[in-house]
Amino acid sequence: MRRWAHATYPGLDIEHSTAQFVSHYRSTGARRHSWPDAWQKWIRDDARRVAQRHTTGNVIPLPTGQALTGTDARVAGWLALPTEDPS
Repeated sequence: MRRWAHATYPGLDIEHSTAQFVSHYRSTGARRHSWPDAWQKWIRDDARRVAQRHTTGNVIPLPTGQALTGTDARVAGWLALPTEDPS
């Protein structure tokens, strides 16, 4: 199953996602008909959330590979707005 996850979602932290999955279901006591299917769905959902975080919101990637987030990104966004010509 981990081989599938690493091959399908290479950038995802599978160990962390799996630990979250286990903790969630142990804490709720929920049961599933197929634990492998439930785990694969969890991994797919995590991968989708990671992709959405990287494509939405107020994150501005820098040439150095770092990203501006939060207030820094908001200010940079405001500074990048075109100004109106009063004439």
